[in-house]
Amino acid sequence: MVLALIACVGCHGHGTGRLAPDDARDRYVDPRDGRAYHTTTIGDMVWFAENLAYMPHVSPSAEQGGIWVYGFEGTDPAAARRTTEYQAYGNLYDWDTALLSCPDGWHVPSDEEWRQTEIALGMKPAEADAMSWRGSNQGTRMKRDGDSGFDVALAGWRTGAGKMGFRGEHANFWTATEVDFRAYERLLNVARPTVGRDLGNKTCGFSVRCVRRR
Repeated sequence: MVLALIACVGCHGHGTGRLAPDDARDRYVDPRDGRAYHTTTIGDMVWFAENLAYMPHVSPSAEQGGIWVYGFEGTDPAAARRTTEYQAYGNLYDWDTALLSCPDGWHVPSDEEWRQTEIALGMKPAEADAMSWRGSNQGTRMKRDGDSGFDVALAGWRTGAGKMGFRGEHANFWTATEVDFRAYERLLNVARPTVGRDLGNKTCGFSVRCVRRR
């Protein structure tokens, strides 16, 4: 996973993605735990505009438990929910756990759904098909204070060996599209305006954005 180591309401049509005022943004309340998420519509898809934070259990970073909170080394979900990191960034999930964690009616986006969203934000289709860093300003538009409403905070990630790092520098997101022991991921970097596409080991801990079709 080379890149990982370097690493809207009212949106219509290609290259638009303008965000409505914050008080007009749609919200979804997860009935499993009562947590509310802002959502944003890009093209024909509705996305969580915050990282998934559903946490029925939590593990220390060195354990392969499937759900982690950045910097938290306990096993008590209630204690993990009180941390600043959880409140700001949600959870990190391994790939198998991620696929089971979105609420009913929502799902982990496929590689193709990410691609369609990137194109809706102005990325050329040929660029969207490539690996590595692609596009022009789509990463900037997806980051916090960008105009897409995606509002990505750079939450960092967990390696398959259990090391957490890169908070404030990188954001890594799972897709549901697998390739052997890996799956496609998307990456944003503090210094890059583009969006990364790479393959991540399924045991890594990445952030999750849930999606549904309009």
